[in-house]
Amino acid sequence: MEGNPNSVFHPSKWLPKVKGRTFGTELVKVTPEFIAFMQEDGIRIHKKYRAKDDEENEEEQDEEEPAIELVGMDDALDAALEKLNRCCFVKLDGVAPKDAVGWLPGLKASRVEDVLLVLKASDIVGEYFSVADAATQQSMTVVLRKWYQLIELREFRCFVIGGVLAAITQRHAWAVFPEPKATFEEFRSDIKKFYDTIVKGAIDASEYCFDVYVEKREAPYKIWLIDFGPLDFKQEIVTREETDAAIAAGKAPLLKIIEEIGQIRKDRVSTLQVPWEIDGDEDGDVIRTIGELMKNGTAENRELFQ
Repeated sequence: MEGNPNSVFHPSKWLPKVKGRTFGTELVKVTPEFIAFMQEDGIRIHKKYRAKDDEENEEEQDEEEPAIELVGMDDALDAALEKLNRCCFVKLDGVAPKDAVGWLPGLKASRVEDVLLVLKASDIVGEYFSVADAATQQSMTVVLRKWYQLIELREFRCFVIGGVLAAITQRHAWAVFPEPKATFEEFRSDIKKFYDTIVKGAIDASEYCFDVYVEKREAPYKIWLIDFGPLDFKQEIVTREETDAAIAAGKAPLLKIIEEIGQIRKDRVSTLQVPWEIDGDEDGDVIRTIGELMKNGTAENRELFQ
């Protein structure tokens, strides 16, 4: 959720305080060779990191200038991948290469080549890296997190204002919440307890967001911390006015989910590349169909964290 390596939201700042309640994570500091790799044009992966059956292995023999080798850092990356069972989600600091999914299915990295490929192929990561000054680039960290097939409608965003857990919302606003609202309300005490015992005090900020994942389908629920980020309501289904009102009325945390088809966020659905024929859909049939397909798809997920 947050990139700057000097930010209080950077993983290196809060990971030591929440061990055992977040996903396995390894941090690898960048080296001058990695910086040079990110700065050069194109995507050239050294043959050392490629799969043995990669046909391009032979092509590099004739290159006038060999691709950059990340001496030292490559061993650190490989060791981190091994610790996480070679199934990782990659970030540069807190910036995720979400736009590079076409280069690596599921963004599931198992080799050093995968890590380098998604970071270099991502425009999001590239922009973050390119606008940073030299000192910031040198202090960056490659973050490897254990990859899990999460059920997206079990992810929730929590809003903290003035040290108070002000609101808990459905993280992904592209579908109607698939369970009774009463089930969501049952999460309140468990997430509130998780905030009070694990999250509160983990970062040096009085206003921020944090994302959690609810693992079990019956109480008591197992809560996992996903990430931290700055407080921002621009893309959320709750407003600052609503959270402030909840605090003032002593009703925090406010709970908010997508309960009806009409509440689905158009921009969230379009990011999934789902055809959006809204103009002739006055009765909501198209949206209802999309919502049901998404909802039914999430109901078939398997047990996690075994």
